[in-house]
Amino acid sequence: MAAMLMLLFISAAQLHAQSAAPVNLDGKTFVLKLTDDQDKPYTDEITFQQHTFSCNAIKNSTFANTRYAAQNDANGKLFLLATAVSETEGTMTWKGHIDGNTIEGGVIIEKPGQQPTKHMFKGETKAESNE
Repeated sequence: MAAMLMLLFISAAQLHAQSAAPVNLDGKTFVLKLTDDQDKPYTDEITFQQHTFSCNAIKNSTFANTRYAAQNDANGKLFLLATAVSETEGTMTWKGHIDGNTIEGGVIIEKPGQQPTKHMFKGETKAESNE
């Protein structure tokens, strides 16, 4: 009985360790529809390459591409976290869930001396071009 309990404990620990393992999103691109604090809609793309996260908002600013973290959560969805830092523009923190080809979450931009702005996003993987 003790051996059986030990085997169950080890199996459960291994399953938990596997579900918490980092996930590589390199090569994926998502097209997003975002809304800001005033519900103004706009679009952006996020791209994962070489363990970094980038989007047009980052490319068109002084934010640097940043490393991302992704792992499966308790609900089986993939949780994403990335925080880009700029010496002049503050921080841009992306948090979201990826479920198959869809992504949903929020962005908080914190600039020195200003109230944080919040943006919500939803999107899907970008269709590949056959060019």
